Amino acid sequence: MKKSMWARLIAVIGLICVCACMAGCGAGSGRITKDEFRDKLKQNKIYEKVLYMDKTKFMTIMGKPDNTSVVGNDAFWHYTCKDGTIQLVLNQANLKLDGGVWIEMINEL
Repeated sequence: MKKSMWARLIAVIGLICVCACMAGCGAGSGRITKDEFRDKLKQNKIYEKVLYMDKTKFMTIMGKPDNTSVVGNDAFWHYTCKDGTIQLVLNQANLKLDGGVWIEMINEL
């Protein structure tokens, strides 16, 4: 009897989690839109080819990227937003040498 009750409880909790995810609740619900992301960059005076910033300070302000990759001298940081993805193209040499962030380009995907 007790095993059956636990199985039902686990099934109900699983169903609640699935419904919450489908409704936009959970870990991803705190994401911002691409416009809000760009506004946050501007509020902190972070612009393309203008501001050189320490990587740790940048991540404190904007958060860690959801995905990263490197191609040649470019590092690509992807931030998933409610309505798509923001891609930051960074100068990889600066990241390697002293951990500095220099944004070459901001793309919306």
